Amino acid sequence: MSDFVERLSRKPTDSESTEIQKQLNILEELRQKTEDLPADKWQEGLLRLAPFRLKSSGTLKKGDVESWQQANIYVAQKIQTDQLPTWEDITQINALLLGSSHGTLRDKRIFLGPIEACPLEDMERALGCFKEQILHFKQDSNPLIQAALCQYWLVSIHPFIDANGRTSVLLTDWILGAHGYLPMSFATKLDAIVASLTDGRASATPGNAILKLINNVQRSYRLILNEAP
Repeated sequence: MSDFVERLSRKPTDSESTEIQKQLNILEELRQKTEDLPADKWQEGLLRLAPFRLKSSGTLKKGDVESWQQANIYVAQKIQTDQLPTWEDITQINALLLGSSHGTLRDKRIFLGPIEACPLEDMERALGCFKEQILHFKQDSNPLIQAALCQYWLVSIHPFIDANGRTSVLLTDWILGAHGYLPMSFATKLDAIVASLTDGRASATPGNAILKLINNVQRSYRLILNEAP
């Protein structure tokens, strides 16, 4: 196993696991509080939520939202038919975001600022592990944890020529929505950054990615409840 794939495969530490369970409990409390909200309050909350869905992407903030809307419609339709995402769905989401006929895997090195994303020599193995071990839903898995790992792996691998971040967010939203959860929302762009890159940042761990997703979903429920700071 390559060093890159090994980093992506790390289990949460004991302290991370404790904090994950604590934040999952808080999320369930918030979720229960929304159950009795009347329809008009839900509508008000969704309007508050919408702008915070766009803060994860500089492209969206610049106004290029038509492709984002088309990809969201695709995901919503799949959720309504109780389908879970496949790799083919992920490439279709990426194609919709880029206004292309199909998702295209990159064949060149890519850098996020000065830091390289998954090296090309590691990408085939990393994608294989993602498809076989991460994307395939296990019945006893917590959907929030699986959604977080899907986002973490996909954006860390950065397999497409563009729109990797938006693709990973919509994949995550699909898994959340299929299991009855609100999508993520972001107070700042930094809230969406979870990738492990070739600099091996200690903070970019699966455990931290899970915690970040839970906090981002908590924010969505707080926006619905009008309790967000």
